[in-house]
Amino acid sequence: MRAQKVNCDGVEIHAAHGYLLAEFLSKGVNKRSDEYGGNITNRGRIVAEIIQGIKKECGQDFPVIVRTSGDEAQYGYNNLEDAKAQALLFQESGADALHISYGVAVQSNYIATGFNIPNAKAVKECLDIPVIVVGRINDPMLANSVVASGSADFVALGRQSICDSEFVNKVKENRINELLTCTGCMQRCFYTSSFEEGEGTSCMINPFSGKESTWVIETAEDKKKILVVGAGVGGLQASWILAKRGHEVTLAEKSNFLGGQYRLASIPPMKQDLVKTVSTYAAFCEKYGVKILSNTFVDEQFIAENPADVIVVSTGSVPIVPRIEGIENENVYLANDVLASSVLLQNKKVLVLGAGLVGAETAELLGEYGNDVTIMDMLDTVAPLAMKRPRMDLLARLEKHQTNIILESKVIKINEDGVEYEKNNQQNTLNGYDAIVLAFGSKPNNQLFELMKQKHPSVYSIGDSDCVADAKKAIYDATKLALEI
Repeated sequence: MRAQKVNCDGVEIHAAHGYLLAEFLSKGVNKRSDEYGGNITNRGRIVAEIIQGIKKECGQDFPVIVRTSGDEAQYGYNNLEDAKAQALLFQESGADALHISYGVAVQSNYIATGFNIPNAKAVKECLDIPVIVVGRINDPMLANSVVASGSADFVALGRQSICDSEFVNKVKENRINELLTCTGCMQRCFYTSSFEEGEGTSCMINPFSGKESTWVIETAEDKKKILVVGAGVGGLQASWILAKRGHEVTLAEKSNFLGGQYRLASIPPMKQDLVKTVSTYAAFCEKYGVKILSNTFVDEQFIAENPADVIVVSTGSVPIVPRIEGIENENVYLANDVLASSVLLQNKKVLVLGAGLVGAETAELLGEYGNDVTIMDMLDTVAPLAMKRPRMDLLARLEKHQTNIILESKVIKINEDGVEYEKNNQQNTLNGYDAIVLAFGSKPNNQLFELMKQKHPSVYSIGDSDCVADAKKAIYDATKLALEI
């Protein structure tokens, strides 16, 4: 009634994702023995009564939507057949639409886009009222196909709206190349404690989200000539913001492609949406007049010949290659080279040294290529810095490939077909491998910054060239700096 009094057009009852009403609906949670537990009708009774109560108090023409899970995706919990039966109950109770979600938690980037569409379609086929579908729908063509095919009547955009609140307007205005695409990473939006300035909902690739009132791109009073070195996501983000503020920006990149390490991060399975970030940032650079120089190595001579008022160094990082006997053997490769397809390993036995996120995702990629993969590391867990839900999904995918994992083990020597290592103060040997892949982490590529900070009055370092971290920090720091110069 309060919603109606403040002129809301309708209400949605949230009965999904493990919240209280979802617990009543779920056969995996609801163990009551009264009229609100037991069979599927009893478990749905409380939601049915809420629908009826709203209609009684607010009128039959006041819209009520029920959000529920098409499949709770846990053993012993509600499945699609349960969802269809309860959807019929809600329709009979007066619901005007069903909003079909999935599971008891938000899904990560390791789950395919549009994964929930079949569930929504199956529920829709049982009903006479409209059905809304949600679940990693981050592309306008995918959204349009859902409605055009009759799989659902509406598409809901959750995290995609946090990533780009102008998504619908951009599609309407045919600004497709400016769409910021949710990657499903769950950083900043779901795991809000990763926000640099305390708790707050935002987005890894769009730090302006949630800070619209404080982070405003304003024209610079003192327009400068700025050189940005390195076209990773940090360099790209800084460049277009600086250019939009009126600075004259040149972005120099030593390779013939944009994106840096972030581009490599888009290679492992289920992470292809990352490359769309690079494309969008590049589109912004073009829109605001950034001069991009590819295949351009920047050194002291280049800077002398191309003077700038400000230099922003975003040269990223380089792989750590520790001093281990045998590390220069012919069958030893860098994870970056595997990701970049400079090295193709297929149907072989491969040992990946390093269980961080790069090592784990490289191992999964190798598994997709039919390799028999083992991961080894001194760590006591795989991908410890990954967010909880994405990490769970990644581990499940590694298990699917039957990846062997050896932890708390220190490599002391690399042999022709394996390694010698220490575990529990005992020396062991692991042999029989065709290839060994190094994923020992990265270190800042900061030579240019260290050189120029002594010779130039205004030099900044962002991203991994300043401190090896992750993309969210690089993009955040780039944005903050670009707003301050």
